[in-house]
Amino acid sequence: MPKPFGASGIFNPIFPKSITVFLSLKPKSVLGFLPFFSLMALREVLRQQLSELISSMEQEGFVDFHFNIAHTVKKVDGPLAFIELVTTFRSDSQSTLRTLTQALDQPIINFNEMEQHCLKIKGSTSCLGIYRMALASGDLRQAICNSSKEECFLALNRMKHEFLILQEKFDLICQLERRIYSAEPGEA
Repeated sequence: MPKPFGASGIFNPIFPKSITVFLSLKPKSVLGFLPFFSLMALREVLRQQLSELISSMEQEGFVDFHFNIAHTVKKVDGPLAFIELVTTFRSDSQSTLRTLTQALDQPIINFNEMEQHCLKIKGSTSCLGIYRMALASGDLRQAICNSSKEECFLALNRMKHEFLILQEKFDLICQLERRIYSAEPGEA
């Protein structure tokens, strides 16, 4: 069975190669193809790809229904609001993961401080529906409560692993969101 995502990361279960190449073009180069493919159809294809990507993330357990709720924030706050939300989450998570790593590298570990950072990241992952990372942060919190450096190290590595996988998926989501936005009337 062919893989649903090609090397470009674009979901392509049924489209012929010519359309896949078309979708991989930069937004400005799309304008030359308008006679063959309307912007409205392009937006619809991109929205479908985005929906399928998010559905696959749900099926794989990366996100839960809260993620879809967070995704709808763009309907109220503007089309790029979700990209801003994801960018802020990524930045805050990277900073918190770095802080937790540094705390574990200390000769004497301040488990109370680690717990505060762990709760911060657990709260943001839970609110955004980033399920697997929220589970990993729960494991880290349990390791912190056990005051076990070894358990903390393992749980933190799991969180980092989940975060790295999410980075790739968030890149795809943001790329699709930007492509949809650039295909909106008056935005190209």
